[in-house]
Amino acid sequence: MKKMQLEVIQVENTKSRLGIISSYNEACGNASYTKALVAAFSDHFDVSVISLNTDLLRKKDSKSANSYIKNICKDLRNYDYVNIQFEAGLFGSSTALIWKRLSAIISACKKIVLTMHRYDPIQELPNLAFIGKCLLKGNIKLLFSSYLKALASNYYASLYHQIIKLCKKNHIPIIVHTQRDRNLIAIKYDYRAVFDHPLCFHTQEYIGSLVKTATKRNFCKAYNLNEDKLYIGIFGFINKYKGHKTVIKALSYLPSNYEVLIFGGQHPHTIQNNESIDEYVYSLMSLIKHYNFQNRVKFCGMLNDESFLKALVACDFNVLPYLEVNQSGSAIASLSLETNSNTIFSQNLAFFELAKYAPNCFKMFTIGNFIELAHAIMSYEKTDYCSHLMEYHKKYNINTSINLYKQLFQISRQPINTMENSKNETVHCLVESIP
Repeated sequence: MKKMQLEVIQVENTKSRLGIISSYNEACGNASYTKALVAAFSDHFDVSVISLNTDLLRKKDSKSANSYIKNICKDLRNYDYVNIQFEAGLFGSSTALIWKRLSAIISACKKIVLTMHRYDPIQELPNLAFIGKCLLKGNIKLLFSSYLKALASNYYASLYHQIIKLCKKNHIPIIVHTQRDRNLIAIKYDYRAVFDHPLCFHTQEYIGSLVKTATKRNFCKAYNLNEDKLYIGIFGFINKYKGHKTVIKALSYLPSNYEVLIFGGQHPHTIQNNESIDEYVYSLMSLIKHYNFQNRVKFCGMLNDESFLKALVACDFNVLPYLEVNQSGSAIASLSLETNSNTIFSQNLAFFELAKYAPNCFKMFTIGNFIELAHAIMSYEKTDYCSHLMEYHKKYNINTSINLYKQLFQISRQPINTMENSKNETVHCLVESIP
């Protein structure tokens, strides 16, 4: 009997080992996405998450952090495949440390796919013509602000430049979340192993089962709300770029039965010692008092992943009024589409890119235009988007994302010529699809 049991165990452990390097079990979009990947990958691999200790890696005690990274590198040699969910801030507080740690991790992996959640191209500093024009007009302020803006944009840009060159040198496939980023990287670096796929988390079967319990009645009961009201949800960490003020101002142009629910809290990385209240949170409270909206705007706090999804489903509208901050993707936007919610997004570049994958699946309004937003809410017709959402879910979902990863693991560390001569026609087509 014991021998038979041993044989069964050996059969069950024939799956290749996959390690995912990411933040995990914490309140951030990267961790939530990794959680979704683990669930989907588990059908194909023996999956483990190498959860990054971000608090340690951001501290100045580099000796402890270096030892921590060495242990990760040692452990990575036991994995057949590795996926890095790369966000710069997860690996350290300076670009030099991030580069040192990431390059060490990449060197320790057998086959690897790098998921790049954003890409910052290098911006040119003000040229001589612009400098001369500013000096002639005595506009030193414009010259100085343009110079500072370019420097700020380039803070991480040089790091991305190094990482992409390292990936090209070692034939490591890169996944990005927009066609724009794919094209920029492929053309600038003459690198064809760059692939794009929108962020996806759940199957429609799972969402369908969730919808059965995530009724508006249950939702209103849980949050002590009125079922007769119409609720506009804003989701995610409370940061200035999220554009909460645009939605609050839009309430002035909506009937009194419309109310705003703010789900989320202050980002942990912005919490300061002895700070009585975050400056942006205070400005929101002041704006709410100014319009006398204390009874029409409610702060609902942080949610776990399941409660977050239920709130997306139950709210009458999900509004993402973001400013432009050079993001490549938005987990909340992707989840809003997956839950087939009544979604209205601002016209920032990330949402324009999302529209390339999901055409006619959501409504848009000009950034900051609260009058236009109010009209978009009042005139929203769900039937305009339903059939398009169904087509989007068929073409892009968590399973198509997993299939892409699986194919790229197989070609990782292989030169481009080897990939192009591969007998695997699917991979060949993937490579040929890159401009």
